[in-house]
Amino acid sequence: MLLPMLQHGQRFLKTQISSSSLVQAASISMLIQLQVSLFQKIRVPAGRQRNLIKMLTICQHRISQ
Repeated sequence: MLLPMLQHGQRFLKTQISSSSLVQAASISMLIQLQVSLFQKIRVPAGRQRNLIKMLTICQHRISQ
């Protein structure tokens, strides 16, 4: 009775770990894209640049949590 529950628990943990690392990978790639766009669009209006930077800090905060 206990063994199937243990196996199920391990499987659940594995899926949790893989999904969280996927989320991290996605947000990291988004960060890279944002940073690249920041470098490319130096002549972007200040307001839009501020929004991008705000998004960057939000993403970095989520990753570090």
